[in-house]
Amino acid sequence: MDVSSIMEATLLGLLTGGCSVMLAGWLPRFLEAHWSLDEDRVGAGLGEFMSALARMRPAGSEVAWIAGSVACLLLAATGFYAELAWGTTSQAGAFILFAGALASAALIDLEHEIIPDILIIPLLWAGLLFNTSGMFVPLSSAVFGAVVGYSSMWTLNLLFQILAGQSGMYGGDFKMYAAIGAWAGLSALLPTLLIALVVFAFVVCVRVMTKNRKRETPFGPYLAIGGVISLGLGDSANFFIHLLR
Repeated sequence: MDVSSIMEATLLGLLTGGCSVMLAGWLPRFLEAHWSLDEDRVGAGLGEFMSALARMRPAGSEVAWIAGSVACLLLAATGFYAELAWGTTSQAGAFILFAGALASAALIDLEHEIIPDILIIPLLWAGLLFNTSGMFVPLSSAVFGAVVGYSSMWTLNLLFQILAGQSGMYGGDFKMYAAIGAWAGLSALLPTLLIALVVFAFVVCVRVMTKNRKRETPFGPYLAIGGVISLGLGDSANFFIHLLR
């Protein structure tokens, strides 16, 4: 075991976590500035856009600070694990990149209850591109993972709407699940959902016990946790399915 390589990978994960937190704070400002411009002013030039961006204020709260710190620590652990699992390889780097992108999406969803297409769609395509060489799963599994991930989440939400009369998830959750499928493959979808539901249920129970019900609980962060664990464990993630038998 090369201690120096492990330390470098851990620091890389920590740096990725810091970048993810910065992106999560900056990207909503970018989108808000873009949306604030009228259609006839969008092409007015970079100066007007930057002026609109400068007027935006990043959201700052204790929850965001705690979530950002936790994200950095988890990304550091991700780098540590990636070095142990794959060594200094392109797989390890891609895994850290995947975790960092999902961390940004999760933080944005936690703070603003949106998952921007500008972040999650490139992640989906990146998963398919990386798996053209079978980096994590065969390409066929990645394609089916993306298709089944989106369609199954959409179907579950439709059933929930019929039964409860309201939407339980939104399009960003569907696309995130599809992106996870594109990276981790078809077989990782069920373990990802099970992990997400378990963590989600735990957090909801804690909120109920502490009487903290001030806002809705977005599902994206829990899908992100499940996706990173499923991709990291590979076939071993099916352990969570066996627990149900």
